[in-house]
Amino acid sequence: MNQEYGFVILFILSLVIISYLIDRNQKLNYKLNGRLSGSHSLQNLLVSGLYLTDQESRIAYLKAITELVQYSFTSQDKLLVNWDAEVEKIKLLVELFKIKNRIQINISIKENNFRETELNGLKIPPFILITLIENALIYGQIKNGDTIHIEIQKMELKMYLVKLNGFVLPKSRQLSHPSPGHGIDFVKRRITFLHEHFHTDQPENKQLFLDHADHSICLILPLLKSS
Repeated sequence: MNQEYGFVILFILSLVIISYLIDRNQKLNYKLNGRLSGSHSLQNLLVSGLYLTDQESRIAYLKAITELVQYSFTSQDKLLVNWDAEVEKIKLLVELFKIKNRIQINISIKENNFRETELNGLKIPPFILITLIENALIYGQIKNGDTIHIEIQKMELKMYLVKLNGFVLPKSRQLSHPSPGHGIDFVKRRITFLHEHFHTDQPENKQLFLDHADHSICLILPLLKSS
């Protein structure tokens, strides 16, 4: 019994320390470059971990949240990361929700009109997909037994489209709203900056938009690859 209480105290202390590091990192990052990092989306998950009741779940949860926080810290100063790296961390995020809510959620990744070799070295801004999927899991229509569909499709003019299902925004929080929420605002800023940085002609209202037919959110990004 004492050993179990000791582990619970250690688990809570670990979450508190991680939360402090995220908060400190957020403030420092905002002070230095005037923008939030993706780690703000992890703080709600830290609180959720306090409600876990069995040791196995706590260990798995702590391991996954630690990896996500580490990824957030190491990628926050990078304009782009590898597509594969972002996808691997999406799987960690979904695992956290499965542990927290004791539900089954699947992931399907469909790579339309991309040859297998074309995805090697494909670049994407860090944490934008993670932030959107967290939003869909919390506020959207993803339920027990559902599948998160991530589609990526090559377009003309060296662009590619990423589409995520299960995404719903309240009427008061539309994408065009001046304050669409911290997560959406973070994603919009990163995508707009990317298009400006690489001088694309993509209109701002076509960089991130909703497909109401199947409750999906769509991103159009420059097709960039590492050499």
